[in-house]
Amino acid sequence: RPQSLSLLETAGKALGIRVEPDRNTVRLKQWLKERSKQYPELENYSHESYEPVKLDQPPPLPLPENLWGDRWRFANIPAGNLQEFFADRPIPIRQMPEHLLPLNLGLASVVAIPGIVIDGGKKSMMLAR
Repeated sequence: RPQSLSLLETAGKALGIRVEPDRNTVRLKQWLKERSKQYPELENYSHESYEPVKLDQPPPLPLPENLWGDRWRFANIPAGNLQEFFADRPIPIRQMPEHLLPLNLGLASVVAIPGIVIDGGKKSMMLAR
């Protein structure tokens, strides 16, 4: 969970374990769900609902004006072209883990992947970062 990252990093440092934040933690989420089923059986159980993998969802905040860019538009790219499309972009800031690529997730190559294109002009590098 994002709220506990600093705690995990501190503990990991003391144990000599490198902590890498990643939202794709299937095994950890599965273990937390299994463990939460045991809580009602504990003697100090408070009868409060507990959802171990639910993240806080604060209300949305307006985007700061310095990140607006010159203009924006909705766009979509066919799943089969996503990796190829970003391979030669002029701003080389991207992260596409292999296991999360649309084709590796079993999506058909013609499925449209939605997104937003922000044209930043001279602010493009700042926006990308």
